[in-house]
Parts: sequence; structure tokens; C-alpha cells
Amino acid sequence: MKLAIALLGVAVLVLVGIMRTQSGNIQQLQREIGDLNAKVAESSKLQQAQGNCAEQARKAFDALGYSKHEFAAYEGHYAAGLNKCVLRVLHTDAQTVRGKALWMYVNVLDAADGKTYGTYAWHTETSKKFVVVPPVTCEVMLPTGEQKTCRSMEEFQDLASVYMEAN
Repeated sequence: MKLAIALLGVAVLVLVGIMRTQSGNIQQLQREIGDLNAKVAESSKLQQAQGNCAEQARKAFDALGYSKHEFAAYEGHYAAGLNKCVLRVLHTDAQTVRGKALWMYVNVLDAADGKTYGTYAWHTETSKKFVVVPPVTCEVMLPTGEQKTCRSMEEFQDLASVYMEAN
């Protein structure tokens, strides 16, 4: 009888241990579910912001007045870390008839208020190979407000990437 009571006591202790372990596991799973729900909600907000930004960028590009006959394209990007909708416009003026220069422009700006974050302008020179021609303008204003001058398209892209990277 004492043996049966002892075995029953051990069984109860084992069951209590299992219940505590399971309770801890359930609490951990509930925390993980909560974290996942928060990530899904954040992702949904981000997707909504990206969708709104795409529309805002299209409208901003149209408002800039590029005609369908010009070589111009744009990219809208929601910079989550900056909470900004950024528009990058690429424009080429291809007036190469009779030795005129080919001009290329890249502008990075706020799609909402038009504030310019970066400007790049370059053109060909008939007497030089295009790879040695420096840009006419190459400037980027960093989110800190610091104005940076650059010397190449690569530098421009590197400096402006803070506005175009996924955050």
C-alpha cells in the first residue's frame, strides 16, 4: 500500500512537471505568435505605404511634365527608415544631330513635396571618350542635411542609395 501511494506520488510529480513544461511551451508559442502577428501587421503597413508611394511617384513624375517623346523614366521607392516616398527620375536628352551632345540627368527627390535630394548631370564631349568626361553636376544632400559633391555616377549612386535602399 505504501508502495502504491509512493508510486502515485511520483506519478503526480511527473505529471506536474510535464504540465509546467507544457505551460511554458504554450506561453513561448503565444509570444512567438504575437511577434509574428506584429510582423504581419508591420508588413501590411509597409506594403500599403509602398503602394501609396508608387501612385504618388507616378503623379509626381507626370507633374514634372515629361512628354511621351522624351527619354524619361522614373522609379518610386518607399524608404521606410526615412518614412519618405522617393522618386528617382532618369532623363536623357538625345540631341545628337550634327555633333550636339548627349545629356543624361538623374534626379532623386521627395515625391510628396518635390524637395531635391540628389542631382546628377552629364554630357558627351565630341573630343573626349565618354568614360573620361566628368559630370557637370553631381550633388547629394544626405538625410542629415549635409551636402556632398561627387565626381562620378558610381559615387552619386552610392551617396543616393540611402534614399533607395530597402530599410
